[in-house]
Amino acid sequence: MFNFQKDKAGFFATLLTVPLLLALAVVPATLYIIGQLMGQPDQFSPAIKIVFGICWPLLVFTILIRIWIFRYQMVKKRRAEQESGEQISNGKEKHS
Repeated sequence: MFNFQKDKAGFFATLLTVPLLLALAVVPATLYIIGQLMGQPDQFSPAIKIVFGICWPLLVFTILIRIWIFRYQMVKKRRAEQESGEQISNGKEKHS
């Protein structure tokens, strides 16, 4: 079962990712609809571009950082397993 206490980086990455995705979906759609209702569809075009220009790179950056942290955790776990395996094998050789 997934445990938020063990995967704090994933939890915080999710806390950053969800609002960014919502901002990418809701804000441009809302601005576009308001522009259409006002009869000036291009009025909010710069604002929509700014939202995409800010949220999209932040989203990509957050996901890349999460992937890097996951990779670091996997390497650290593999090294710990190898070291514990070497200690067990070294301990068996001494006892034999």
